[in-house]
Amino acid sequence: MSQYWISPDGQLYLIDYSHTADFVELKEGDEGYHEVALFNFRWIPNGNHGKVRPWNITKIITIYPENWEGEWDEWPEISLLFESGKLMKVYNKSTKGDRNGN
Repeated sequence: MSQYWISPDGQLYLIDYSHTADFVELKEGDEGYHEVALFNFRWIPNGNHGKVRPWNITKIITIYPENWEGEWDEWPEISLLFESGKLMKVYNKSTKGDRNGN
């Protein structure tokens, strides 16, 4: 899953953590080693840092809260229009129930 950030001036950025850890096999004697070979792989940080870069997309994206404790049909959502990575318009403030004719 990707992480995004919208700056105060409306520019969309991608936060990229790729290549910041290596998938390594644990050897006998390593901390966390398991007798079942399937369990002997771990992501180990390699010292590289992630990157934040502009994400120059042109499309409509629907967003909604990550945690929602209400009913499904009351779950709020908003559509965002991006052009060349810049937020141009916020519209379609609704709920999932509105979309399904409820």
